[in-house]
Amino acid sequence: ACVAIARPAPAETVKIAVVAPVAGPNGAMGIAVHAAARMAVNDLNAAGSVPGRTFEIVSASDPCASRGSIATANEVLALNAQVIVGHPCSSSLLAALPIYALAGRLVITAAPANGVRAARHQAVYSPSVCLRRTALRSGSL
Repeated sequence: ACVAIARPAPAETVKIAVVAPVAGPNGAMGIAVHAAARMAVNDLNAAGSVPGRTFEIVSASDPCASRGSIATANEVLALNAQVIVGHPCSSSLLAALPIYALAGRLVITAAPANGVRAARHQAVYSPSVCLRRTALRSGSL
């Protein structure tokens, strides 16, 4: 007689890229953002909060300038991140968004980005974009 032993399917790992400055005038804030994200993901994974999934943080430094943000966005995609959290500087966010849009990635940011321009990328969630979308849906804009 044969006995089949069912093994649980391996957990799917969801990579979350945290993109925030780690040097310069915004470096302290960025280092805190990276640390907070790691703590949150460690707690989430330890609690088994999402059955069948684990989360992994991959970090990238945001240059807070449009010039370097395209390279940063490509670096994040090369790391196979499915979700991007960060780009707190609007100039770098707006330069990186087309790259994330082409790759179909979800972007979560608190950048004070121009809501009209950022809202063109439908997978961007930020306070300014969410407020604008809500206003458009309600007819108040």
